[in-house]
Amino acid sequence: MIKVLIPTAFKKLTRGEGVAEVDADTVKKVLAALFLRYPGLGEMMTDRGGALQRHVNVFINGLDSRFIEGLDSPLADGDEVQLVVAIAGG
Repeated sequence: MIKVLIPTAFKKLTRGEGVAEVDADTVKKVLAALFLRYPGLGEMMTDRGGALQRHVNVFINGLDSRFIEGLDSPLADGDEVQLVVAIAGG
C-alpha cells in the first residue's frame, strides 16, 4: 500500500481526509485511484488534456517525482506520496 498525503487545498473534495492509502505501483496509478475515490479531485488537479496542473507537485518519499520518472515513477509497498500545491502571492 502507498500512503498519500493530501494537502488542505484538496480536503474539501476528500471529505476532510488528509491521508489516503492506495494499492498502486506508479504515481499515475495512485492518482487514478484517488480520482476514482474522490469525485472532482481529478478536475481540480489536471488540465483539459489530463496533465497535472503546473501548480500541483508530487513527491515520493520526499523526492520530486519530476526528477525521477514523472507520473511513471515506480512505487513500492510502504512508499509515501505527497501532493503539494504551489501557492503564489504578492
